[in-house]
Amino acid sequence: MLRNRFLLLMTEKERRLGRNITYSEIAKETGLSVGVISRWVKNEVDRFDGPVIEKLCQYFECDLSDLLYIDRSQE
Repeated sequence: MLRNRFLLLMTEKERRLGRNITYSEIAKETGLSVGVISRWVKNEVDRFDGPVIEKLCQYFECDLSDLLYIDRSQE
C-alpha cells in the first residue's frame, strides 16, 4: 500500500521553524486546499497527482522518496 510521510515532514519542519504550522498555512503556501492537506495528514489519499506531490516536495524541501513509501505490512 502506498503511504505518505506528510505528518512526519510537517513535524520536522515545525521543529526547524520552532513553531506550529497550520493546515491553512500549508494550503496558502502550496496553493492546495485545506481539504487536500487534511487528507494527506490522515493518510487518506487514494489518488496521487503529480502536481500535488511536486508542490508538497517543494514545500517540505524533500525528494519524492521522503514523502511517499510502500508499506508492505499492509499487503
